[in-house]
Amino acid sequence: MIQQVTRGIKISVQTSFEGTFYKNYKMHFAFGYVITIENQSKNSVQLTSRHWKIKDSSVKQNMLMVKAS
Repeated sequence: MIQQVTRGIKISVQTSFEGTFYKNYKMHFAFGYVITIENQSKNSVQLTSRHWKIKDSSVKQNMLMVKAS
C-alpha cells in the first residue's frame, strides 16, 4: 500500500493484479485500485475534484489518466 499525507489529508492506494488478457493479438495486463481519502486534520474539508495519473512500472509513460468530479 502506498500512502501520503499532505496538509492533514491522507491518501492511501492499494493495487492488485487482476490478470492478463489478449486484445488484437497483444497481451494486456489488468490492475485494480482502491483509493482511500482520509481527513486527519482538525479542519473540515470538502473534496471538489480529483484526478489520478497511473503509470507503468518503468514510469516512462502515462498509461491512463482518470478525472472525476
